[in-house]
Amino acid sequence: MSETRSMMALKKAHGVFATLTTRPSKGIAILALPLALSPVAALADQDINALLKNAQEAVDSGDWATAKLDLQDALKHVTDRQIDAMAAAFPPAQDGWEVTKEASGDRSNVMTGVMMSQQYKKGDSTAKAELSLDNPMLGMMSGMFNNPMLMQQQGFDRVRLGRENAMLKWNEKNSSGEITLILGGRVMLKIEGKRLSSKDELVNMAKGWKLSEIKDVAGI
Repeated sequence: MSETRSMMALKKAHGVFATLTTRPSKGIAILALPLALSPVAALADQDINALLKNAQEAVDSGDWATAKLDLQDALKHVTDRQIDAMAAAFPPAQDGWEVTKEASGDRSNVMTGVMMSQQYKKGDSTAKAELSLDNPMLGMMSGMFNNPMLMQQQGFDRVRLGRENAMLKWNEKNSSGEITLILGGRVMLKIEGKRLSSKDELVNMAKGWKLSEIKDVAGI
């Protein structure tokens, strides 16, 4: 029996995360052997492969309930790998700043997509970076961002982050603001800053997002 669409999608996603994990970092010399999966990642891969195999066997035998449970468990493992890969793509702390809470995500409900955040601090200044993937609210947000007139009415200005367009909202009175970027209608990246030296500080933080890695993990 041919593979179900859910299983093919999971295998494709699983392959993306395995590739990301084993891809050598730019600028690092690799001696003799290719980079291997960490023990934890390798174990997760074994779990995913076993669950997919069990699900296929259940489908072949017509045991739909077991197939569904195995696919759901596999999806949870894939989401864990996705969160781990996304965490490495958050902006690093800028000069004088420190990360006070490292990137973490909600692993409890895969149906609401991936939602992650990381917090930063420099003296009295604070910032929070957020990443949302496949959140049901992204469709509405994407529609708003594609309407420049509406965004301007709400106080947003368009700024460039590499080849991408982002929306910046800055309050000069309290030196606070936010900068938001949507990728492919599926990923929203947002940084909120309070008591910053200028809006340029907020933009520089946003330039730290590893956009190519995020696109790879999201399949954009």
